[in-house]
Amino acid sequence: MVRRFYRKQTARHALRASAHWLRQETSPGVLAWPQLVKSFQQATRHAYKPDDICCVSGVNWPRSTAWASGEVVCSVAPGSDLLSQALALRRRLYDADDPRTAKTLSNLALAHARLADPRAIPLANEALALRRRRLGNDHPQISHALGSLGAAFYGVGRVDEAIDQYRLSIEHGERTLGPDHPSVAYPTSRLGNILLDEGRSQEAEPLLRRAFEIRQATMDDTAPLLRSTRADLERCLRSLGRHAEADDLSPQEPPSQEPLDSRD
Repeated sequence: MVRRFYRKQTARHALRASAHWLRQETSPGVLAWPQLVKSFQQATRHAYKPDDICCVSGVNWPRSTAWASGEVVCSVAPGSDLLSQALALRRRLYDADDPRTAKTLSNLALAHARLADPRAIPLANEALALRRRRLGNDHPQISHALGSLGAAFYGVGRVDEAIDQYRLSIEHGERTLGPDHPSVAYPTSRLGNILLDEGRSQEAEPLLRRAFEIRQATMDDTAPLLRSTRADLERCLRSLGRHAEADDLSPQEPPSQEPLDSRD
């Protein structure tokens, strides 16, 4: 039992490492998923008993790692049929209102939204309704579900409805988590970027500035998310002709120091 437990743990770590590598090194959908499947098969070989296995699209997926099709496929190979099959797997394994099913619904909705597929909207709505039934309307995860619905609307070109959902997500996050919580920065930044892309820079600027200030207070200066938020705000300011303010946002490089053993 102990040996099998450690083999399972090793398989999970190998899968996570493979997913991380593919996210860093591979463009979405470009040979990434076959590589991950191969790595996963190698990692899980001899790790599980036959009755632990559920077959998904020709690949043996242990129940304990069913989340892989929910999180990895969405970021590595959007729109893959494996994500739909992972949803069917979770519906079979878990209760109808299990939060893990809602997570897979949201991921599948985002995958369809990236492909401008209208199926994104009913999936995101179902995930939101499931979370409300299971968690109540005042749970912080409702804010995330509202944001996912906003992303679904935006993916299929329904911009006004996307903006409304992101505003609801921000309001809900402020009420349940507090106005300066890091999770509030996500829908705030997304809404700001949508408004900026729609040419509504005046409306976007306070949202992007707020997202930047929240992340600046909670992240290291070198954090990629903070740097991208800074770049979004800088782009917005330049679109408004406020170039001096944009220049002030750019991080200052520390002055170079000559080595102590340098020679003239």
